[in-house]
Amino acid sequence: MAAPKVKHNFVPCAIIERASVDSMLYVACPTCRRAIHTRDANQKFFCYSCQLSIEPENTVFSFKLAVPSESVLYVALHPCLEMRCAIGLTYLDVILFNEVVEAFLGCFATHYYHFVQKWDSFPQHLASVLEGMHVSLTLRPPPPSQDPNLFKRDPKVLAIEPLVRISTGPLMNDVIAIAENEEA
Repeated sequence: MAAPKVKHNFVPCAIIERASVDSMLYVACPTCRRAIHTRDANQKFFCYSCQLSIEPENTVFSFKLAVPSESVLYVALHPCLEMRCAIGLTYLDVILFNEVVEAFLGCFATHYYHFVQKWDSFPQHLASVLEGMHVSLTLRPPPPSQDPNLFKRDPKVLAIEPLVRISTGPLMNDVIAIAENEEA
């Protein structure tokens, strides 16, 4: 028996009202890409999922971009970006992870980490570029819940694209230009 096809929803136009960019990066296991928070007695990170000790220099950064549901409109991303989007009169909270965020911003989480180290205000510049942006989204709806009292999960964002931009390069180039202009 063939597996049921997963239906994807295309949202042709949404507006990012707010993006939670301050906590977009997290330290991740290089094997499973899950977040790691604890260190063992030797100051190595420990991944509970893989049951491995990891030297600090071998960890990777991942994205999580999120938009809180209290905000009026915006969207989220992972590495993780959380955002809340306005789609007509409907608000949708979404979180984007790793490859989706990397493709949207045009940079890897490790590069973003270096930009934040160079410019303290870099997350605020990113938020200023994202907030108010018109985007299209491809969503995979959450599986239906058998129990109506269970927490309803947000749809998974499979792709996000800006609709109108003056520049043609990656979004991160716009943010770098703002940071460099502020520095000058």
